[in-house]
Amino acid sequence: MEENKQIFVYGTLRQNGSAYWKMENSVLVEQGIRISHYKMYSCGDFPIVEPSLDPLDSIIGDIFEISSQLLAELDFYEDIENLEYQRIWDHKHSFYIYIKGSRPPESIQEIKNGDWIEFIS
Repeated sequence: MEENKQIFVYGTLRQNGSAYWKMENSVLVEQGIRISHYKMYSCGDFPIVEPSLDPLDSIIGDIFEISSQLLAELDFYEDIENLEYQRIWDHKHSFYIYIKGSRPPESIQEIKNGDWIEFIS
């Protein structure tokens, strides 16, 4: 039997996000939780996050349990091959999260409250 994995989503894959439909067959484990040590930025139609040493920097998102197949599909969606994002394992929280890749976005704006869904509302 396939082992499911947990992933933290904070942007377009969250409920009310433009790509939430990709998560509809997954199990929502926790919704709207805040995790520390990350900063969020808007790139226009989507957010990016990067790790932060400051515990006051935090983001809001949802944790899903997903299949290995969906994880591979999300890697494609997040364009990790072209370094738009990179997927890391967050040891503190025991889930995968996509963070900013090494290809810099053209323009970014910090989202101070770390909540993409509120930001786009």
